[in-house]
Amino acid sequence: MPAQDFVEHELLDLDAFYRLSKSVFKEDHADFVKLQLTGQYGNKQISIDPLRHRVKPTEDIVLNRDYDSAFGIANDILFDHDTVVTLYPVARKEDTLQKNIHISYQFQTSRGPNTIPVHQVPNICIAKGPVHSTVRVLLPSLYSAERKSSLLSQREMRSFYEQGFRPAMMYLLTDAAVNEWPSTYDNELWRARKDDGRFQLCTKATEGFMASFIADYIRDALCRNGLQDWATGLVILHQFRGVKSANIHDLDYASATAAIPRFFRGNGVNPLVAYDTGDWWLDVGVEVTSTDNRCLAWKTSSHYSIVKNVLELSDHHTDRLTSVGSSQYTRDMLSHLPAVSGCRIAPGARGRGTYGAQYFQMYSTDKAVIYQPNGKTTGKSLTGHRYLRGKAQKWLTGLYDVYREAIDTNNSSARVEVRVPLEHADTVLLELDEAIARDCLVSFDSTTFWGVRAYKALACSWTMEWQFDGDARNRAQKPALLLTAACIWLINGLHSTPDKGPSSRDILSSILPHVDRSDADPDTIAFGTPGDGDDDDVDSGASSHSEEEDGEDEDGEAIADRRLNRRIARSVRRRNDDTLPVYPYGMVFFRDIRVGPKNPVPRFPHDFPFMSDSSFKYFFRSSFDEIRRDFFQTTCIKPANPHRTRNKTKRTPIYYNFEHDPETGPAPAIFNIDAPHELQPPDQDQGSDLDSDIDPNENFEPDVNQALTKIWRQFLLDIANRSSNPKANVESAYVKLSDLQKLAVTDETYQNLHLSDFFKACHWKVGTRAEWSRTFTHLFPVRGDERSGSVQNYKNMTYWLDWTGDYLNNSNIPNATIHLMRKHLYKRFNKLRWMPLAQRERVWVSKKPIVSLRSYPETHTTAAPWVLIAPRHEPTFD
Repeated sequence: MPAQDFVEHELLDLDAFYRLSKSVFKEDHADFVKLQLTGQYGNKQISIDPLRHRVKPTEDIVLNRDYDSAFGIANDILFDHDTVVTLYPVARKEDTLQKNIHISYQFQTSRGPNTIPVHQVPNICIAKGPVHSTVRVLLPSLYSAERKSSLLSQREMRSFYEQGFRPAMMYLLTDAAVNEWPSTYDNELWRARKDDGRFQLCTKATEGFMASFIADYIRDALCRNGLQDWATGLVILHQFRGVKSANIHDLDYASATAAIPRFFRGNGVNPLVAYDTGDWWLDVGVEVTSTDNRCLAWKTSSHYSIVKNVLELSDHHTDRLTSVGSSQYTRDMLSHLPAVSGCRIAPGARGRGTYGAQYFQMYSTDKAVIYQPNGKTTGKSLTGHRYLRGKAQKWLTGLYDVYREAIDTNNSSARVEVRVPLEHADTVLLELDEAIARDCLVSFDSTTFWGVRAYKALACSWTMEWQFDGDARNRAQKPALLLTAACIWLINGLHSTPDKGPSSRDILSSILPHVDRSDADPDTIAFGTPGDGDDDDVDSGASSHSEEEDGEDEDGEAIADRRLNRRIARSVRRRNDDTLPVYPYGMVFFRDIRVGPKNPVPRFPHDFPFMSDSSFKYFFRSSFDEIRRDFFQTTCIKPANPHRTRNKTKRTPIYYNFEHDPETGPAPAIFNIDAPHELQPPDQDQGSDLDSDIDPNENFEPDVNQALTKIWRQFLLDIANRSSNPKANVESAYVKLSDLQKLAVTDETYQNLHLSDFFKACHWKVGTRAEWSRTFTHLFPVRGDERSGSVQNYKNMTYWLDWTGDYLNNSNIPNATIHLMRKHLYKRFNKLRWMPLAQRERVWVSKKPIVSLRSYPETHTTAAPWVLIAPRHEPTFD
């Protein structure tokens, strides 16, 4: 899968690419989309060189140092005595520490000392202090290598509250105050659950003096209640987050030393207590800002220099730590520019340098405009399921607006941050001077920086909008869905670290240019290096904004994901054993796309390999077959609640015309419209790369009378085959017909008013003309009739899918023709004598009878199919 050959290659800086994009945007939207997604314009392949944007000697930049976050482990809660502390009798799941904070600690446990990564220790949040501070109880004796999550189970949370936390508060509080605490864990969950299923858990306020005794009292209570193991090694984890703006200072020792007490006091802790009590780690940062209102970012090539300078490592250790193949080093590409990126490093013992660094990161502050923690991601992200539900355009419009408005309001800074023990916090990052920073940065005009992203987002938005507005059968083609997934990946990577988990690797292997494995440049490979083994990357779309973004959830679901992801990764490597996907043009560009008048639904070429089933399900939350069935077989039905678990359903059997003779043609049509209309099939892709055997219109019937005949006969068959059965099929069927008899139904079946020939039980009524007409409209909707919610039967009936997909939603058939077709269908419908009492949401209703219905047998008062008798007719029964 080599890159496409072009007559000319043109190398542009980012300013020139933005100007070209703006020009093409005004000329032709399809050309604009192709330029943004592939870098192709006319007979040129555009390449980008962002390193031309070096910081000019005349540009003013400022370096400021700060303390951003902290973690402290101690035996007790250490807030000042007059600090207001909010207690959580029952903890929120999301407050449990699950993300990797890159700190390991030697805990005392019931089995002896054990050094454990802190985020893997079972823990529970019991309090919050001022600003962004969180207090968690760590229970190291509950840890085991086999344990799948640091979350406490419901049973463990119940035991902690009822045998530890509440008894401790009974000793600390007055009787009146204790009476306000929930009596049991289950009682609080019951009280807290709102009608919409969400929880509003109670909180209690206390002061720092009282809080300082809580940990000791919890240990005592656990021991008294037979949970001595839990009490062994129980410690408190303090976390302070995101307070850098409160303690900005100069890069000198005096300023750094003076800022630490301010940092602790701002978080409600006496600095003398912090120095003397427990173990603390601080995130120390230096932020580089342009005073000329430009946007700064790190060169990828600068990682070596900055790491060596900050951590004071040898050349050998620095080179090892910043090599692409290092498992401790992750690059965070900015704006899909491989030469511009931040990084994250979790050094081993030999790579921590002079200051004992636990964690190191370089990033840009541009993430703030889309920062929104949400499960595995910390930035706004788009999903394939949102797109399929028709909710992507509003989201994409919002993203485009954010980027455009950021041009005048948000100038991105470059930041380096290192997590070190408290004793080194006042000395690290003092040697990073302006000269070093200038050599390591690129500087962009704000209009270019944000405008390039806005244009990328707009191109993806138009692509997905054109897809969504296209014919359902074209949208359901694999090359179109592959482009949808690729656009989602591209969009989410504009403002967060581009996902390189196995599902994304699978897609990138399909859509990017490839080079021979032996010729691959590690700096341009889309993921990893030629020798990479399995890794633990999962599809997360996580941003590099903070320490919350680099670790993986360690719950059972994530562990299962890891096993699946390794299988996907191995499959991807086997599929492309000789080549690797690369970014050869200085920006992430797809190999090629098909877009424009000949391609009403944008897509990739048909020779692009499709993603695996597992990868498809990751992006769209459903299998390919489920997507085609639920979203693309008809656009008259909009999907219901996507979180509802659906039963597996089958489409009705297809009517076969036994009278059809291949030599003489089809049997005579049962419809005879006086002025036959030649029906035009839906618009189809006319790309030259289409396989010769691909014909989405193969079953389209252009003759209007034959088309109506086919639909009508299929309709009769579908009504019988979708007839209701008792719930769970635990009783005999409501209808007497065998499966074979259901395939042989005709008009006469529904003209037979002796209903006991068809039903064993039913509820019926004689309809009015309005009810009979309304039933027909439910079964054969007019153009523009869109239905949402739980729509049963319809989307599994072949006649409905043909009527809506081939004809009703076919823009090539005029409204007048549709009206004429429905008119003749209604004439035929009026010759029937009974039909299911169809509703807008379902064809067959099977419920207990309402007042207006009569029953067969008369004693049958439980659920049965509802049947509508044609006006002025009466049914008979045995």
